[in-house]
Amino acid sequence: VMTCRMSFFSRRSEVDKELDRFYQNVGLEQGSLEDIINLALEVMEKEQKDQGYLDRKERAFLEKVKDKQRQLQQLKEDVKGIEDLDRKIDEALEIILQQVDLCSKYEQHAWETFKNVARELSDKEARRQYYDTKGLLDDINKVYQYLTGEFSDYFNQMVQKVQDHTQSIAAQLGALKTDGIDLKKEAELFEKEDEAIE
Repeated sequence: VMTCRMSFFSRRSEVDKELDRFYQNVGLEQGSLEDIINLALEVMEKEQKDQGYLDRKERAFLEKVKDKQRQLQQLKEDVKGIEDLDRKIDEALEIILQQVDLCSKYEQHAWETFKNVARELSDKEARRQYYDTKGLLDDINKVYQYLTGEFSDYFNQMVQKVQDHTQSIAAQLGALKTDGIDLKKEAELFEKEDEAIE
């Protein structure tokens, strides 16, 4: 169980590295990417509601992202999906720690019971303690089977979904760039303009 635990934490570390590389390749951090996508969607919504009450900066951005609302909405959902999966992976690691702690308690109790078997004079009582110890071993084996079976499948699915979302985001950003919309440059422009205002 302890060895099994390390493989999950190792996978978690790999996911973190993959996400760092992904955001580095995209050229935007997760927060900046979310901000520029949200800004684009807000500008579109504001134009639909207010019909022409956009400032110069917003209007220029709207001209670039016009007709891309569906793609931007999908980008937003993919970025949110990564956040949700990241949180679920952390929650899964908490479950692993709880199961390891439980197995540790089982092991400690099993050792105490096993030592008592050697000191017991009554065969009946010694046999009962032996079966108690065996029962604890069975419980540990069930935890191990759960962690290496059903739980491992669930964990691997989450990791795969993170990879699917990052590939989808990269493809969508590439398609937008091909259409003349570079969200990285747009984010940098908005940052420069905001800094100039301050």
